[in-house]
Amino acid sequence: MRKLTFLLLLGTATPALAQADGQAAVQQLAVAAADQTERPAMEGEIVVTAQRRAERLQDVPVSVTAVTAEALEARGINNLAQLSQAAPSLQVSGENNFTIRGVGTLAFQQTLESSVAIAQDEVNLVSSILGGAVGTFYDVAQVEVLSGPQGLLFGKNASAGLLNIVTRRPVLGETSGELQLEGVYRPSTPTNGLGVVGQGTINLPVSANSALRINATYSSQDPVVKFIGTGGGDFGLTQFGVRAKYLVEFTDALSLYVIGDYNEEKGIATYFDRPYLRLPPAARALPFLNAVGIVPSERNLFIGGNGQFFRNVKRGGVQAKLSYELPSGIEISNIFAWKAAERQQNFDTDYTEALGVDINQSDTKYSQFTNELRVALPAENRFTGQVGLFFYSADTSSVGGLAGANYGPAVRPGFPFCVGATSIGTNPGQCRRSNAFFIGNDFDFDLDSKSYAAFGQFTYEVVDGLKLIAGGRVTHDRLKIDLAQNQMFYFVTLGVPLTASAETSNTNFSYRLGAQYNFTPDIMAYGTFGRGYKGPGFSQNVPRVGVSPIVEPETNDNIELGLKSTLMDRKITLNIAAFRSKFKNLQVSSFSPELGSSIIQNAASSKSQGIEFSVNARPVEGLTFNVAATILDSKFQDFPGAECYIGQPTPSCLVPTGRQFNAGGLVTPATSKFVATAQAQYEWTVNGSLSAFVEGNILHRSSQWFTINQAPGTRLGAFQTLGASFGVKSDDGWRMSLFCRNCTDKFVPSFLGIDNGEANQGRLGTGFLTNFNSVVQVGVNFGFEF
Repeated sequence: MRKLTFLLLLGTATPALAQADGQAAVQQLAVAAADQTERPAMEGEIVVTAQRRAERLQDVPVSVTAVTAEALEARGINNLAQLSQAAPSLQVSGENNFTIRGVGTLAFQQTLESSVAIAQDEVNLVSSILGGAVGTFYDVAQVEVLSGPQGLLFGKNASAGLLNIVTRRPVLGETSGELQLEGVYRPSTPTNGLGVVGQGTINLPVSANSALRINATYSSQDPVVKFIGTGGGDFGLTQFGVRAKYLVEFTDALSLYVIGDYNEEKGIATYFDRPYLRLPPAARALPFLNAVGIVPSERNLFIGGNGQFFRNVKRGGVQAKLSYELPSGIEISNIFAWKAAERQQNFDTDYTEALGVDINQSDTKYSQFTNELRVALPAENRFTGQVGLFFYSADTSSVGGLAGANYGPAVRPGFPFCVGATSIGTNPGQCRRSNAFFIGNDFDFDLDSKSYAAFGQFTYEVVDGLKLIAGGRVTHDRLKIDLAQNQMFYFVTLGVPLTASAETSNTNFSYRLGAQYNFTPDIMAYGTFGRGYKGPGFSQNVPRVGVSPIVEPETNDNIELGLKSTLMDRKITLNIAAFRSKFKNLQVSSFSPELGSSIIQNAASSKSQGIEFSVNARPVEGLTFNVAATILDSKFQDFPGAECYIGQPTPSCLVPTGRQFNAGGLVTPATSKFVATAQAQYEWTVNGSLSAFVEGNILHRSSQWFTINQAPGTRLGAFQTLGASFGVKSDDGWRMSLFCRNCTDKFVPSFLGIDNGEANQGRLGTGFLTNFNSVVQVGVNFGFEF
């Protein structure tokens, strides 16, 4: 029935790139494209920067889903975690783990980088702690989801894809501003949760040739999950940020663009508020949960705990771009950027009133410096392209660990436990040492990363309409880590005490070759082959002395064929791309029989193949239909070290020492075979200055597994969610709308996973995470421009 409903809607709406009529949000990009592309962008067309210059989407030989500011507003997309509502090839799971075309990061440590890169205003936000700096979207012109390897032009570690955020630039000679307020209500949550988002922007001319643009945002969201324990903390999510942008055009050829930003994020909502889904009858947590009325289930939205819950993140930075255009049309630019972040967090791992593992704490600091020098040839020449040099330097330091009493008393002074003991002696009945906790581990590391690269990509129009594409990037990575683990004493130590230092380096050549042919100015076909690259890293947990923490690089060989067309006097755009990606040496967490432990290593390969298509239609004035879909087959080709779940019937998991199996042939986590989105919007005039609009959207996603080993309870079935909005707007600059998101209240967890505490006891338990779109939201939005 759900599939039938979706297909009926599909029959009344044609696919999309999430594009509203007018394109006000990308007007500045369109102006730039008019000077650089063979056919200038017209009103209603999408302009992207997928090749580091403003071009019509229909001219770019890359699979791109571009979500404009109007589309973000219409669908209520406020951050990157919600972007999958409009981009079918993108999946967001858990704590902002991004997957494109079925492949993302399969090992989660601060000593490794993501396979899906994030860039904002041409600066790569390399660390996951910094990538969250995007926070709540504000003053965003456009977000582009680029599928396939993109590291050639965008800097560092984009082997699976890239999320490219473009914010609005200051406007010269204009005093203007915007205020937007949103309030939401989530009636199906235990707290009847509320949320508010406020954003403001002001654009001020400083001189005849310069302007300043200042943004501010504030968001406060009640949690979806209710806490009923005796511990304490911040269980909601509060974000605020400011950004200042200054643009000065010294001459028609020379300009300087400076951006400074700062933001904070507080609260554990959607990150650490993980309810129990299923627990076995013998689970140690179960009696404590039952005592406070918590029953594990598919819609259990309660957690307990006697520990502290907090997550505090501070981020900021400054960047500057100096550009000069020679009389020949060649542009020389240099982008300098410094970004930094700091995060403190803790949560009660067992989520009960018992003294289980009540400390899971870390304090992480990160800073990066990047500089990129680029030389771009004029886009209108038969031979065009760009070359550049890139430098990246970063320092990551982190200290933390987990600890607890393992469901026993807090103080155990007697031999042999000796936790909190005062009697230290040598006899067997005395405590020869006093442990800090009964069970636990700790870590402390400093990671220094440097990357040097030279890159170039060129296009040559051999004959009218036929262009050949060739590009390459030489990258040299150098990393060094100083690591100490388990320097405190525990009766049960989760790991081994050691100190270690390690260095690694690697030089890689990644490339892109292809061709595109314009049958007409509005119909273009392309084919490309390229290699993506993700640099080396380290495992921050070493199972024993003498084991190297080095994790080698991973690569992606990608082939893509595409067709982009604009039909019926530009009333319809139809784009389709077919692809195949083969990943080698995937950086994953896998079990090593020799070491008897799970470690981060290069233990897997995978293949991802499928079709992406999108259509945008404007059959009559005021009416738009949009649909986009991805058909995907993404599986491990070989994964001999995948860890078994408790009770897994695979033969290698049943032997006494068996904890591993080969996951080759299994689907990659967070991968759906079919994903589609659709949106319809109609706008009409009420009177001379007042207009109204109505909008509806739907997301359908087929079933997916969240774990590599496909443990029971970690599969999310097929689902679809509906959204709708209705509003009015005036030529005077104000607008108001009523909306609902996930209107039918289809409960959709953002992650399903195995409970580590039960797994350590030889039992299988599961839990889940939610986000704010996991439940129905109804609200009102008000905006005013001046």
